[in-house]
Formats: sequence, structure tokens, C-alpha cells
Amino acid sequence: MKTKHPALRRFTHSGVKAVQAVRTVSITLILATALLARADVLPPAQDSSSLNGKLTPVTGKATTLAISATRKGYVLFNLNSLPAEVQAANIANARLRVYFPAAKKPGDIAIHTVTSAWNETETRPAPGVSVSPVAMFPAVTVVAKKFVEVDVTTTVQAWLAGTTTNNGFALTASGLTNVLIGAKEGPGSGYPCALEIEIEPAFVGGVSAASVATAASLASAATNVNTGGTLVKRDASGNFSVGTVTATSFVGDGSGLTNIPAIAVAMAPQGMALIPAGSFTIGNSIGDTDITDADPISTTVSAFYMDVNEVTLSQWQSVYYWAKDNGYTDLSAGSGKGPNHPVQSVTWYDVVKWCNARSEQAGKTPVYYTNDVQTTIYKTGSVNVTNAQVKWTATGYRLPTEAEMEKAARGGRSGLRFPWGNTITQNLANYTGATASFTYDLGPNGNNAVGSVGGTSPATSPVGTFAANGYGLNDMSGNVIEWCWDWYGTPYAGGTDPHGATTGSLRVVRGGSWLAYAFFARCAFRDSDDPNNNSNRVGFRAVLPAGQP
Repeated sequence: MKTKHPALRRFTHSGVKAVQAVRTVSITLILATALLARADVLPPAQDSSSLNGKLTPVTGKATTLAISATRKGYVLFNLNSLPAEVQAANIANARLRVYFPAAKKPGDIAIHTVTSAWNETETRPAPGVSVSPVAMFPAVTVVAKKFVEVDVTTTVQAWLAGTTTNNGFALTASGLTNVLIGAKEGPGSGYPCALEIEIEPAFVGGVSAASVATAASLASAATNVNTGGTLVKRDASGNFSVGTVTATSFVGDGSGLTNIPAIAVAMAPQGMALIPAGSFTIGNSIGDTDITDADPISTTVSAFYMDVNEVTLSQWQSVYYWAKDNGYTDLSAGSGKGPNHPVQSVTWYDVVKWCNARSEQAGKTPVYYTNDVQTTIYKTGSVNVTNAQVKWTATGYRLPTEAEMEKAARGGRSGLRFPWGNTITQNLANYTGATASFTYDLGPNGNNAVGSVGGTSPATSPVGTFAANGYGLNDMSGNVIEWCWDWYGTPYAGGTDPHGATTGSLRVVRGGSWLAYAFFARCAFRDSDDPNNNSNRVGFRAVLPAGQP
């Protein structure tokens, strides 16, 4: 595959064909900094299959679609959802990538373009497809890679130049029929999307110094900015220069994708999301003057999986009762407003032991021990486990580090106060509003009405009540503040996979809670708590090392 300009602006158009809307995860192949705009497809209220819009579940997996020589899978491409600046004339490349969660011994995969527009929200006969496929992929390619890829630049350029809004691709498989596209069975499974199109606008250089100065003023909060068709790059020192992109074509068979780690196309464990490896700026990059212990610094974390939701009361209890019978003598039973509300009233010591029990119950190697040789599993008592007593390479569950928590909370975005932007409302998170105290709090005031239903304390809300962030994680701001691994200390360590201070008296908590003001819900805000505290405002979620089922 070609080497891409480090300042390339990329637009991603993604979607998945399923009977229910499932969380879409876009695998980022470009590791360079880019301004990313997502173009949403129409909601998949109806599946446009070869059965006239009726999806027949495959062995009970209602979020997957089988394709064969006679049954097609369709993915809609809605041109109206693309950013306005994306026009046919400035498209350098467009690529279609289709993921197959089950492709053991499939037949050849054929990809066609749809010759007539259709609307997914209607139940109607499936659209026609072109007589000849755009591309054919042999079984060996699909089985080995679990995805196929094809250059569709000419097709997308033609669509953009035309008048039809809704276009698409059809997929068929000859030979055996055990080929599934879409998402894994189960809510929140989050298998990578079935369609990813990268649209790379072609830019030209040669602008005046005045134009670069104008771009600099526009790019105060961005790494790069497109000004009048010209790409202007800002480097780490704040200097601006004009960039040039030379358009080339993709290989088309996926053979050049050497920069995709295997974990990038692996299915995340159920209920978890993949947080990709890479560097980010941890800390107060927005410059809020009331955050004084979080100076921004570049930090790199390895890829990991994180629970999509805060651990619920029912999830806690499913491990707790197993743990009682397997040597965990003093683990708290936990509390919660309901089975699908976050567990709370659990200490840092409780959640670390619970992570070990969850690991053992699942047949994984525990992470936390009470000796430096890591032979005695931490199961009882209030032990201040040291960094040396953590088996960081183990396959088991553990608390996220503070660096992992902040990267996950930001959801792939940077320079923002909250996961979604710079202001907060109670439609976005469960916190206590105080609009007169914080200009970025749009309220309303008081406890969030969602969490206050029933009139009982604590005013937690069911997990997943609010929209997920860019990594598909729920409640990264608000609901319950979450325990992290680290001792609280200053300054940030930075570097690669930091584990925090080696000693301390307080453990880091992050994300704010139902009882806290918006002040505490900011991505860069650092809070701490006594590890013995079992408050009804504190909960947690766990992580796993990436690359395992």
C-alpha cells in the first residue's frame, strides 16, 4: 500500500448491515495525525438483503448476514452525509473494506456496485446490481485476512458527480455459504464495521505567506487545516507549512496492509471495546486554569480492551458469589440502585481482588499478587499491591492505569474538555448541574433527572443511558467516578505505558459522578480517593490486554 502524506486529511464513511443498529468501530489504518470527519449512513431499520428487505437470522445471530451466490448483502452509501467540501473533483482515493466475522472456508467473494438507489428504511425489493463485479476475491484471501479490500475511487467519483443520493455495494459468495458479514451476536459486541471508505482529498501546494498566516489563525486548535483546497500543516512547535499530496492507487487485495496489527481485525471480547495503541497528549491541553496538576505531556499506551460499561451490580455479583467459594474471604457484596446500574460502595482493594476473581473464573491468569515473585494471588485483606507485584503481561482483568483511562475517555479525540466537545449538558452525562458556577455547564441545575427517577439515592443511571464516545465506551464522564490503578502523584510520568507513582496514600479516580459538578467530569481532571473508601459515588470498569478472545 502507498505511503501517505503525514498531514493527510481523511474522511471515513462507515456502516454495517444488520437487523439492529450495532456499535460501529472504525479501524484506523493511518497512524499519522489527521482531521477526521465521519459520514454517517442511514439507520439500518431494514436490511436490504436478497429476500426483499427481510433478514432471516443465521443460526440465531440476528446481527450477522449470510451471503451466498443467491443471497446478497448490501451496504448503503449515502452521499448527503458526507462533508460539504468532499466533491468528485478532489477525491484522490476511495477504498471499500469489508469485514467477515466468520470466513473459515468461504467461496469467492464478489463485490458489485448497485445500479439503482434505494432507501434502507423501506421494505422493498432489493436493488439490482451490475452484471460484472467490481472485484473478485478468492477464498484464501478472505480466510487469511478476515477482510477484503478494493479500490473504488472511480465509482465514488462517479457517484459524487451524479444526481443519485443513495448508492451502495452488493456482496455475494460463490461455493460454500458459511460466510457472515456484519457484527457478532450479542449486544455491544462491537465487531469492526462491514464497510469502511477512506476518501482522501487531493491538495495542491503553492500558496502565499499571507494565506499560510490565515490558515494559522484558523488552525489554533487543530494540527492541520484545509484552506481553499490547500493543506496547511502545523508541526509540534506551532510552525505552519504548505503540504502537497500526490494521489496514487491502492493495491486492492489487502496484501499491502503491513501496518495493521492482528488485534486490529480481531473480535473484541463481548462487552469490551478495543482501545488502539498510540500516542496522545494526556493532561490539560485546553488550558483550563483551575486544573493545576495535569500539565499536558505526550504519552503512549499499548492497545487494550476496556469494558464498554461500568461494572454493573449484577456483573459484580456474578463474580462475587463465585469468589466466596474460591478463597476470597472478605470481598464486599457491593451495592447498586438496580442490576443494570453501576456497582458502588466498593473499595479500591475490593475491585482489585474482584478483578483477580473475574480472571480466575474466566480461566485467565490473575494480574495482582502479594509478593514480588508473583506467586501468591491477592485474594484477601487490604494490601497495597506494588507495581512489582502486578503481572502486567498476564491475560487477566485489571484496573486501567490513569493514562489508559484518559486515552479511553477521549475516544480518539484531542484538545477537548469532555469526550464529545467543550460543553456539557445533562442530555450527555449523569452529573449535578451548576450552570452559575461553570460556563461550560449548560445544565439544567441539580441532579440529573435520569438518575433521579424513583427519588432514591444514589442517583445513578442505568449503564449505557447516554451516547457512547468515539471508542464506543459509555459513561466515561459522570454516573460513578471510577477507580484507576495508580497512586495519585504529580507530575504525570508521560512516556510509554506509565504505571504512575510507586508510593502514595490516595488512589486515582477519574470521570466525575452523579453527585459531582461538571468540573469533575472533564477528561483532564485528576481526582483521588482513599483506597478504603466505599462511597456510593465510586465504581469502576476493567481492562484486558489486546489480542485475546
